Amino acid sequence: MSRHARRATLPPASYTRPNPVDAAGLVVTVFGESGGVEARFDFGALPGPDELLVACAAGFERLAGPDRPWRAAATCYTGYKAIRMFLRHLAALDTPPPTAADITPAAWAAWRLSRPNTVWGRTCSLVTRQWLPRVPGVPAETVSAAARRIPRGPRPSEASYSREEYERVKATAARTFHTALVRIRANREHLRR
Repeated sequence: MSRHARRATLPPASYTRPNPVDAAGLVVTVFGESGGVEARFDFGALPGPDELLVACAAGFERLAGPDRPWRAAATCYTGYKAIRMFLRHLAALDTPPPTAADITPAAWAAWRLSRPNTVWGRTCSLVTRQWLPRVPGVPAETVSAAARRIPRGPRPSEASYSREEYERVKATAARTFHTALVRIRANREHLRR
């Protein structure tokens, strides 16, 4: 500590941190590092039975907050959107799981395979993979299936232009543009006359 630094003011001894989960267990409030409310996430609006949603909200609460891995509001929103997509996927299954204990490795594998090979698809998989072990009641087999490494996608098949090719493309575009510009100016002059 430097000579001129002051210690942070501590809350009174009677202070208790507010509960981030409402009484129903479906709304999670994320508090910021300054103590204010960063965001609220309503799991009651997501598809699925209440028992499953309460467990999902509890898992989310274990990740989101000022002293947790998901500190920033933007990270929490990304996590919530990925979880919402996961729950929509579970609700669309032939036999949707009624509780967290009924989320099987097969349901996880179907979710993982349903994700497109894009940045957002990969993000959804990684976020749900981080969140799933924190959901109370999820079977250990499902957690270990989710913990398996996600392989990288295929390398892009197209390559960028070489410098010479790029210069040729630029020169052709400039010629085409210049020809069109000359024609437009000539037509405008013709119309003016």
